[in-house]
Amino acid sequence: MPKTSLNNNSDTPLLSRADLDARLRSLPAWSLSPDGTLLSREFRAKNFAAAVAFLSAAADVAEAAGHHPDFHLTEWNRVRVDATTHAAGGITLADASLAAKLDAVPVVYSPKWLREQAAAAATKEGEGGR
Repeated sequence: MPKTSLNNNSDTPLLSRADLDARLRSLPAWSLSPDGTLLSREFRAKNFAAAVAFLSAAADVAEAAGHHPDFHLTEWNRVRVDATTHAAGGITLADASLAAKLDAVPVVYSPKWLREQAAAAATKEGEGGR
């Protein structure tokens, strides 16, 4: 099956802010950069092997989609994925679609990181979701 890619040229339309906001509601693990041109997801894996396993599987997904995000592995278990369409100068449908596909890639998270995320979510919920 041929790879499909809608993002390899500057003719690819950027998502409107309203469309982007709507799509972000279904991508809670992703955040938008302050300038609105980058989608990012960051987490801590259980260990180095788990981080590399995620990156390897994510690379396969990205290659199949024909859209290639920036992958970052630091501090042996901290992973960050940044998605943008450079040629278009921001976020396109290809970026949002890839983010959803990458959310389906299994991750063995750091138990400590999961506890911290749960505590932060509980605090946010206690503040009325602000």
